[in-house]
Amino acid sequence: MKKNVFFLLVGVMMAFGMVRAAEYPYLIFTGTDGTTTAVRVDGIAFSINGNTLRVSNNEGTRDFTIADLASMTFSVADTLTAIEGVMDSECEVEVFSLSGVSMGRFGKIADAVQSLPSGAYIFTNGRQTKKIVLQ
Repeated sequence: MKKNVFFLLVGVMMAFGMVRAAEYPYLIFTGTDGTTTAVRVDGIAFSINGNTLRVSNNEGTRDFTIADLASMTFSVADTLTAIEGVMDSECEVEVFSLSGVSMGRFGKIADAVQSLPSGAYIFTNGRQTKKIVLQ
């Protein structure tokens, strides 16, 4: 029941333009085992048959076992760790926890993403500062 309500909310958000394909072109499904599957939101439609969520879009159809889904996340990129476009991915960054504790300096964003556990962080490169959630 909880998942059905969530899917209904996703549908309502998309129908009223709160989530536009131009802003968030991907919906990323994360399984309970940590695997991720990105689906473009262009022409997306959902249906539920028993314990299976069917997601269809302009590129095809994918089936997910509802019990095996941990989350669904709208994203600007086809991976949850892609921060490119938010800040320069090749520059040195310093990362802080939300409580202000330095998590370290990293040669580039990819190094920070690989080194840090899931959570919310503040990334800064001296010119830009962004709050980033790693999943």
